[in-house]
Amino acid sequence: MKDKAWIKTLLEIYRHLELIANTIDEMAQEEVQRSFSSTYRTTMDSVETLMELNERKRKIINIKVIIENAIVKLKNPIDQKILVLYYFDGLKSAEVTELLHLSTRTFFRRKNNALVELLSIMEKSSYTLSWWLKEYKDEKWLMGQYQANIEKDTEFDALQKLYLLKNFRQELKTI
Repeated sequence: MKDKAWIKTLLEIYRHLELIANTIDEMAQEEVQRSFSSTYRTTMDSVETLMELNERKRKIINIKVIIENAIVKLKNPIDQKILVLYYFDGLKSAEVTELLHLSTRTFFRRKNNALVELLSIMEKSSYTLSWWLKEYKDEKWLMGQYQANIEKDTEFDALQKLYLLKNFRQELKTI
């Protein structure tokens, strides 16, 4: 259950990773500007902040690459399309079923099987749940979404997106 909640979390946040990376870039630019205009921040403070932002962006990019590499390894191209359309493109299940000419039951069965296969692919590549939790434990915005998926086993919605981005921005401001 927790492994599946993690895979869902990664897929749900995927379409927002570019926005998060861009937010990091904006904050880095703000830090550079602040470093030139502030008499209170030392150069070393600014360098440390920029290094932290760079590390966080690296982690965001890694999530994107790991997910993309795992998706293309799914055996069935229909399963790939289901996950991409549903999670990456944000289509509703009814839209995906209509687009791919699937019954609702077939859609949910294939989606579930694809999630299980995706989990297996990631684990074979050493991206186990314990690896993810260790590597991303300090990303509170991500861990919060994962916890919500464990507790509710709900799908990502617009309010969760706003909550995720708000938490991410607040977390970056503490750097």
